[in-house]
Parts: sequence; structure tokens; C-alpha cells
Amino acid sequence: MLSNYTTTSAIVIAAEATPGVVTLDLSWATDVAALLGILGIVGGALAMYIRREIKRYFSEIKAEFKPNGGGSFKDQVDRLEKRHDELDAKFDTVLDILSSVYATKLKLNTDSIKTINNRYVHFPKEEDK
Repeated sequence: MLSNYTTTSAIVIAAEATPGVVTLDLSWATDVAALLGILGIVGGALAMYIRREIKRYFSEIKAEFKPNGGGSFKDQVDRLEKRHDELDAKFDTVLDILSSVYATKLKLNTDSIKTINNRYVHFPKEEDK
């Protein structure tokens, strides 16, 4: 009679015949272990892929912040800084020329012309207002 059943089923049937004996059917444990193993392998492979892609992405970004002869972000910022300094110097020169021309054209009393940060500023006296 028990030959038609698998081993696990035979134990369960035998346990049902014996009162007070509790048995566990663990036939599902191998399936769960196999599933967890597969999930672990797939999850590990996915994590390794994501990590590799992130490293590649950050290495590309890191390369942009190193000078490479003109094409990197750092080279562009350096060129902009240099150009800004050149324009600032030109602006200061033009402002000095204009302020000296303004000071000589006014021909005012020297008490009404002051310099602030090496630039001429006209402060009219009370009677000039």
C-alpha cells in the first residue's frame, strides 16, 4: 500500500496513523534553496555589472577634470580665467584713462577730486551744487 507513495508522503501517512507524532514535510526546502541560490547568483552578477558601469562613468568624469591639452573641462575653465584676467586688466586701464581725462577736463580744485581704489572720483563742494 505504501509503495505507491514517495518517501516523504509515506512518512506523512505513517505519522497520521501514529497519534502524538509530529512530522514536517520538508520537500519544499530543496526548491527554496535552489531558488535562493539562483537569486544570489543573479543578484551578485547584477551588482558587479552596476559597479563596473558606475566606475566607468566616474572615470570619464574624472578625466574631464584633468588637463589634456585643451579639450577637458579644466582646460576650458583655465582659458576662461585667463581671458577674464586679461579683460579685467584692460577694463582697469580704460577706467584709469577715463578718470584721468575726466579729472583734467573738469579743472576743478583738487580738493573736490579724490581717489578711491586708484580711481578718480569727483566729490563736488557744497558751493558747486
